[in-house]
Amino acid sequence: MAGDVFPFRLTALSPWAWHGLAVPSGTATLNDLVTDTAMTFAVAAALGMMPRWPCLPSTPDYRTHVAALPFKTTLFLGHDNRLNRPIARRLNLDVECGMPTSIHSARTSGNIKDFYHIQEVAAGAVFYGSFLHADPLRIGQDAYGEALESLTIRLGLGRNGVGLLERSPDQPDICLNLHTVRLFDPALQLEAGPYRLHNIQPSLPLQLGEALRITAGWSQDPQ
Repeated sequence: MAGDVFPFRLTALSPWAWHGLAVPSGTATLNDLVTDTAMTFAVAAALGMMPRWPCLPSTPDYRTHVAALPFKTTLFLGHDNRLNRPIARRLNLDVECGMPTSIHSARTSGNIKDFYHIQEVAAGAVFYGSFLHADPLRIGQDAYGEALESLTIRLGLGRNGVGLLERSPDQPDICLNLHTVRLFDPALQLEAGPYRLHNIQPSLPLQLGEALRITAGWSQDPQ
């Protein structure tokens, strides 16, 4: 893999949400971070690299799927991004789940609610991160035969959010997700930054060469 780093800026064109922090009667989205896997697969989908069927694998296999793509992604980090006020969402259990015994039991126990609240990242939020080893805009240019200055991607629950990915004139901090690092090299020890969630653990900022060296092996087939 080529040893290159491509810095980018992600701007939220419309709000998006993920189940992040627990709040009364619902969840709030992390407003300072977009994960590496979310960015990887959002860009892959925008470039036509994803299967056409709408269903996701029943069991995620991030190592295999990340390894199959030509680019690897850092965490995209933001500062002072605002969350929208909580909004109510309805989970239609009868239609979406068919109410098998396990779902019925969880619903009657109070562990699943028909209505819940969620807080979305507001439109205009900005995040910075990098793609490593391959430039997604150059991949799009080679595939479609015309220069690309930006890429519109879908993010969030149900891919309901829209983001604009553009080149950044400045190189942001290179922070890898230690959860992803562990999938490829469980023995590698990197210093951790502030804890986020069980599958979102930023590293402290890395030197460009170190990040390229670590991720260079992520395209190898699992042993």
